[in-house]
Amino acid sequence: LYEESSISMPEICIVSVSPDEYNKVIWEKQSSNQIDSYNIYRETTQANVYEIIGSVSYEDSSIFVDMTSNPEQRPYKYKISAISNIETETALSNYHRTIHLTINQGPTGWNLIWSPYEGFPFSTYYIYRGTFPNSLTLLDSISSSFTSYSDINPPWGPLYYAIEIINEEGCNPTRDANYNRSRSNVEYNGIVGTYDNIEDGIRIYPNPANDILNIQIDGYKRDVESEIIICDIHGMTEISEQFKSGKTTIRIQNLNPGLHIVKIKYEQSLLTKKLIVIK
Repeated sequence: LYEESSISMPEICIVSVSPDEYNKVIWEKQSSNQIDSYNIYRETTQANVYEIIGSVSYEDSSIFVDMTSNPEQRPYKYKISAISNIETETALSNYHRTIHLTINQGPTGWNLIWSPYEGFPFSTYYIYRGTFPNSLTLLDSISSSFTSYSDINPPWGPLYYAIEIINEEGCNPTRDANYNRSRSNVEYNGIVGTYDNIEDGIRIYPNPANDILNIQIDGYKRDVESEIIICDIHGMTEISEQFKSGKTTIRIQNLNPGLHIVKIKYEQSLLTKKLIVIK
């Protein structure tokens, strides 16, 4: 399947879940003037069978965001290969697997269970908790021998959790950034709370966006209907949709590139945010 190549097989450094809830694959470039690009592979619905999902030029940063992933749903396994200037491909790298976190309510708190990270050795899982998904703080740590934890007697109300590991060797896909942490999906305990500021409970991502836009209302009341309106800079409505769940996806591929305004009506509140559409 893979031709012999004069370049060596690459290796993934780390895979993680990005802040906008997509999987991110990171590797370090080999020093070579013979590499044209890297192919990114993901395991299919068949065990140990991989399919190509993207390609990154050697000239670009060695980071790939899997926009088709759904880290809230399950873990994922990835491999990469290198493509030479004469279009030969190396063997696929060893795989890395993301952490997938789930929670359930126990007699005295919340039980956390996660699938283990696979790809390099590490000694510790770090457990994070917060009242908002973008403001988690370290709660505790546990040996990497275990993949469960019970948060006993936590504070009442909406809580968010994530699991993290550290690659002690670090990853340097660009000159100005170091990626040495892999974090799981952020899991929500489902308790409805009251926000002093509605902006604290509503997220839109990714931004900039070019195909889809996710709207998530944390602490959502299921019997409340919300409305999402996207306007151009002149205030003309381009998209208007209603939904009754905590998260929805809007297709925006027909919007013109540039600045747009997103309005979200929830209960008696109106949130307005800027959206940049790119092509």
